[in-house]
Amino acid sequence: MFGFSRAPLELSVILASLLLLMMRLWQVGKIPAGFHSDETMMFANSMCLRHTGHDMWGESWGFFSGGPVNSYGFFIAAPFHLSLTYGAWLYLAGDTIAAARSFSVLISLVVVACIVAVAYNLLGRRGAVWTLALSAVSPWTWTISRVAWVHTEFITMHLFIALVVLTRHFRRDRPPSNTELFWGGLFIGVALSQFYSTLSAAIIAVLAMVYVYRPTRNRAKPAILIAGLVTSLVPFQMGFGQYAGNRALQMASFQELETKKGIIDKTWTLARITLEHFWQHVGPDFMIFEGDPNLRHHSGWGGELSWPQILLLALLPIAAYVIYKNFTVNRRYAIPIVLSMGGALGGLLTSSATGEQVNANRALVSAHFLVLGCAVIGLVVSPVLKKLPVVCVVLGLVFSALFLHDYFTGYGDRSRGWFQYEVRVAGEQAQLTGDFEGFYRQIPDFTRKYGLLSERGLLFYEAAGSGRGCPGYGR
Repeated sequence: MFGFSRAPLELSVILASLLLLMMRLWQVGKIPAGFHSDETMMFANSMCLRHTGHDMWGESWGFFSGGPVNSYGFFIAAPFHLSLTYGAWLYLAGDTIAAARSFSVLISLVVVACIVAVAYNLLGRRGAVWTLALSAVSPWTWTISRVAWVHTEFITMHLFIALVVLTRHFRRDRPPSNTELFWGGLFIGVALSQFYSTLSAAIIAVLAMVYVYRPTRNRAKPAILIAGLVTSLVPFQMGFGQYAGNRALQMASFQELETKKGIIDKTWTLARITLEHFWQHVGPDFMIFEGDPNLRHHSGWGGELSWPQILLLALLPIAAYVIYKNFTVNRRYAIPIVLSMGGALGGLLTSSATGEQVNANRALVSAHFLVLGCAVIGLVVSPVLKKLPVVCVVLGLVFSALFLHDYFTGYGDRSRGWFQYEVRVAGEQAQLTGDFEGFYRQIPDFTRKYGLLSERGLLFYEAAGSGRGCPGYGR
């Protein structure tokens, strides 16, 4: 009788979750109004690749399309497969704002499908249903699925494709095949190497996989997994040298290390810089969405670390403990848990020292799915705390409602209001690099992109770092 009465509830949860997921396409070309800087650069760069075969700086199919650090400091670390995929989508769907943002929605839906598949492999139907509900109401997924900026979705998508492959054998009650291990390692590497601030998490991920498969007493299994990971890093390393060299121009704080002698002095200086930088970027607000239209300065999405993110970090050991207590007999759950903690902490610690707070928090956003999702799943199947997942979903709905109201209504105003700040930052970068011509070239771009940009205005984007926009296109 219990199983029969539970079926209508699960069906209702599934239908409601699918409806929420499909709502991401509602007026995606109109809301939010205007493109912020990251969207503009990503969209325009992908269009250049699609129409001319090279990016806005004239680089032909670069592994990291985005050009050198110019007066504004832009360098889009977009792996070539992301730019190619985005360009192919624009070719099929057209060069429109709706098409650009629909690509983000599509990738986010693939992410949710992968999350549900992992839950099904590990926990069966019931765990998959509640995982679907959690993913549908998550406010972070709304943020990254309604803008033409898909780096974070790509990280999460590849990570969960790896988890789908690596957990497939649990459902079939057999050892993992060599093919599953190779492709799992490859997708882990692709996911965690898209930002250099999350690359350190790849090491933790591999160690986690080796631990999980160690009881098989087959040394070839971990070796095959590592082979897949190394294979994925080949194209990344080919473009990383140029990227790291350009980014080093912005790491002025590390020049202090050069004046220190001895391993103790260098270690202490590095630790102090890291802690100071971390503390300077902690926002005291909780649910105040203002500032950067990319929500990176007060929501914890990027530039600053807010209290919700700190609470998320605090939940990491709690979630791990809850799941450990519920699943001490099965090591399969070490896969998502260790990957979660590794991805979040590795990205955070790496980028706090270098100033890459944006990428650190994107790592945390990815870990949000893994940690909280697994924690809620663990509590769902727990015989003691059955009602807590329902409370979590309800709280998620309330938080999402507040979040989405501000996101849909205030986005355009924030886009225009952020204009003065970015011009000031661009001027500071010009003083640092001496490239004042590049700074003046970008002023028309700032003016244009912070209006309610028309689709035609984006099609004929002209104010990139070269001063010529997309060479050979729109002329």
